[in-house]
Amino acid sequence: MRLSLAILLFTLFHSDTEIGQRIFPVLLKENLKLNSFDISKSYRLNDGEFILIGKNKKQTLDTEGHRLLYLSADSLKERFTIKYLSKPKGEAYVYNPYFFELKDELIIVAEEGYEYMSGIDIYRLKNKKVDFLGYVPVSGDERNSIADKMKIEKETDDYTILFEGRIEYKAGTDNLIDGKTLKVSIDKNGLKISTH
Repeated sequence: MRLSLAILLFTLFHSDTEIGQRIFPVLLKENLKLNSFDISKSYRLNDGEFILIGKNKKQTLDTEGHRLLYLSADSLKERFTIKYLSKPKGEAYVYNPYFFELKDELIIVAEEGYEYMSGIDIYRLKNKKVDFLGYVPVSGDERNSIADKMKIEKETDDYTILFEGRIEYKAGTDNLIDGKTLKVSIDKNGLKISTH
């Protein structure tokens, strides 16, 4: 009996689940300048890393829209270089990044919006490398930002994104649901969305 109680207490208080803490990197007053991009937002993660939101100066159908850029100091070249460039977001009016810190990585949730917010792209920054993890068509209950209604958890190499309050799933459809019924899972096989 005592052993069972000890195992139960250990399990309750010793969890390998990390909770992403929302952080607010410095938003520079003056955006960084790049030759081939018009930068609308510049975030300094630390002295050697920046996340930027920008558009190609010369846009075509294939390059139209906001993009997330990751710049990192390149000690061999003694300058900053673009280490990651997301796919363009087309005609979206805004692309707002939000940052969630885990033990040894950063999850970046970039929210796209037209007349209203319409979904989030999820990126992972780990060891100076950015990976696109997937897209979720979700917004707040009034088609506003979802960032304050989300929680990111990580266990081993798997991520879970949970929501709270009223949210709109499949933005633009007026499909309002209780956020607790929507779960996003990301593992080695990709992103899965479930509602229950």
